[in-house]
Amino acid sequence: MGVAGDGAVIVDILDNGSGTTNERLTPNDVITISGLKLNILGNPALTGICFAASDDPSITIKASANYVVNNPRSSP
Repeated sequence: MGVAGDGAVIVDILDNGSGTTNERLTPNDVITISGLKLNILGNPALTGICFAASDDPSITIKASANYVVNNPRSSP
């Protein structure tokens, strides 16, 4: 196993609508993003999470600004 980098990492995306992880996103439903060093800073109307198509990164969709409170965990 290698050493982790300094940047943010998304580990899993849980689609609460379908109950699947890293498979699909249900339109107009809730997702839970788990990872390390993830932050959304600034005005939610101007910042947020954008998804890009893997086959054409110029196609993006911005997620709605309904964010749940972050519950960071300390390393053991």
